[in-house]
Amino acid sequence: MKRISVSLFTIIMMLLMVFSSNVFANDASAMGVEYRAHIQDVGNYPTDGTWVKGSDQIGTSGLSRRIEGLELQLTGEIPAGAKIVYNLHVQDYGWLCDVNNPSTWQEGPDFAGTTGESKRIEAIQINLLDASNKQLAGYSVQYIGHVQDVGDIAMVADGSKLGTVGASQRLE
Repeated sequence: MKRISVSLFTIIMMLLMVFSSNVFANDASAMGVEYRAHIQDVGNYPTDGTWVKGSDQIGTSGLSRRIEGLELQLTGEIPAGAKIVYNLHVQDYGWLCDVNNPSTWQEGPDFAGTTGESKRIEAIQINLLDASNKQLAGYSVQYIGHVQDVGDIAMVADGSKLGTVGASQRLE
């Protein structure tokens, strides 16, 4: 099974591609992900409008700046009909989409979250779907993260919730 891993890390949002041993990480044609975010006191990042790729870090390290929104998109050899979808739990708004129905989630590369409202992302769900909005066969998306005042939390996969709900803690 091919795996796409997405990671949210320490005071930053870090999205990380990790492939299983049967896929070459240096193969530019393999399916991958790239991303950008809206960060407290920075705005849209990267500031030049480009996308961060692979295991490169996004955000600010050690500055306690919240991630307020994000965009994800698939790259490389994307199976016909494949899409990456994501759902955010945002401060004061709750889940932006139906947690039990990934077909309602934000589809990459569209923006999810807020800008100019100073609202933190508290939890995220990410999934890979096919054209019929079912789990994309042969692929898995896995993600790990760091929660404010909790620390590193275990990896989750394929639409599982990462973060906290009701604890007023940001994903970092």
